[in-house]
Amino acid sequence: MRPLPAGEAAQNPVAALVAAHLDDDEQTVRAVGCDDIEAVDYLWGSRYLQLRSGDKSEVTTELPAELANHIARYDPSRVLDEVAAKRRILARHPGATASSECPGCGAHLDGTWVTPPGGTCPELADLAAPYVSPEAERVVRW
Repeated sequence: MRPLPAGEAAQNPVAALVAAHLDDDEQTVRAVGCDDIEAVDYLWGSRYLQLRSGDKSEVTTELPAELANHIARYDPSRVLDEVAAKRRILARHPGATASSECPGCGAHLDGTWVTPPGGTCPELADLAAPYVSPEAERVVRW
């Protein structure tokens, strides 16, 4: 995971934390070296993985069916789609700073804000939830 730039982290540490983890997720999935993973039936209820990249294909050793299905479900194309979607949400919700509300959350009809000044944008808090760690708990206010 890339280190958080000092200015970015100071401006909005939750947004910086999420952005850093999304960069790490993208880098990790690109290192897999294939575009698609499919779980294929094998013997006695087991499966193997077929890894495809362009016109090349290779297979793994036999795996328990549940593990093969889980790995195939989170193939690189799906993970990259999820990273892109989360980056779009992050762009719409830059989050609250110490002195302003998150412009992505908007005001309720009664004029109150979803995110109080200096608070954590609820969208950013949800994006950060999968990455909660001792580091994240310092910046994500539930």
